[in-house]
Amino acid sequence: MKNIAVIILSSIILFSFTDKKVKKGNDAEKISDYTNVALNIIGHVENTSFDFKIARYRLYRDNKFVSGGNTDRFGTMELFLMKNSHYLLELSAPGFISKKIYINTFVPGSFKSIGNFDFGVSLVPKDILSDEDFCALDVPYAVVYFNEENGEFDYDRKYTEEMVKIEEEIISY
Repeated sequence: MKNIAVIILSSIILFSFTDKKVKKGNDAEKISDYTNVALNIIGHVENTSFDFKIARYRLYRDNKFVSGGNTDRFGTMELFLMKNSHYLLELSAPGFISKKIYINTFVPGSFKSIGNFDFGVSLVPKDILSDEDFCALDVPYAVVYFNEENGEFDYDRKYTEEMVKIEEEIISY
């Protein structure tokens, strides 16, 4: 039960935002013109059981695969996302349920800088869930969008909190 509580607590996605200059390396789509980049995303895939060292990521833009690879040995990856697109980022590791994050990079025409978005996510071991439970978790775990009110990228807190509740219910069942 204690392990499940640790998994649940570490599954809550934490996001922070800063405005810093873009590093022109490790780009997901071989970007040569950074004026069309809306978002620099840095992700941290964490695990509480240390059953995996490196996670895999797959990035889809407007439902087409654009990039994939492995996190570094610390579970970190960095991607640049183009303006005015819909992205789906899938994070996985052998023996764990993958998690997806939907990212909407549509920004107002006045948006000139590149947003930075850091997140951390923990993967849940498959062996603690039944086959039926996989279906309930096969939807995006979080939704990220440009919040015009704040002038920065943010995540839909209500949606994410609901997904955390669903995951908690499934794991504790």
